[in-house]
Amino acid sequence: MTAQDAEKLVTKDLVKKSDLFAVMPEGTFETKKCFAVYYQTEEYIKTKDFGSLAVGHGAVLVDKITEKLYHTGSGRAAESYIESYEKYGNPFLQEDILRLNITFNKSDLNNKLDELKLIKAITGQGISDAKEILKDMKNGEIITIPNHISIEQRIALLANGFKISHPLKN
Repeated sequence: MTAQDAEKLVTKDLVKKSDLFAVMPEGTFETKKCFAVYYQTEEYIKTKDFGSLAVGHGAVLVDKITEKLYHTGSGRAAESYIESYEKYGNPFLQEDILRLNITFNKSDLNNKLDELKLIKAITGQGISDAKEILKDMKNGEIITIPNHISIEQRIALLANGFKISHPLKN
């Protein structure tokens, strides 16, 4: 896929929605996984009159392989949408929604070794750091980790007195 192919896809999509918009080829750029294609009103493109400028939309990301279009907005910088797309395959996912909070829920430990192994496994830390993390958790600290732990790890955490929650739902 070329930049021109991506622009044609976006143009075709824009025509379905409104005849007021056109692609701004000078704004199109390529990343590893997609093209970012910018568009604006035809009037603005012709005149550069700020009174004709449409606001609230962002670049359209075009996946290089699937050719799927993602219309972004102005709520975040374009680079942020692109970074999310490059990392997660979705421009609307952000780091904070891909994380979990873990707290220690029991006052007494059933099996210190199992708990230590779990903390070591889910944090990727060495044994001494995992001991410190577990100690902090027993004192009420919350750890936040990437949301990529396995279902087995989740079950083991819950079975060993840990509580798992999403940072945005607390």
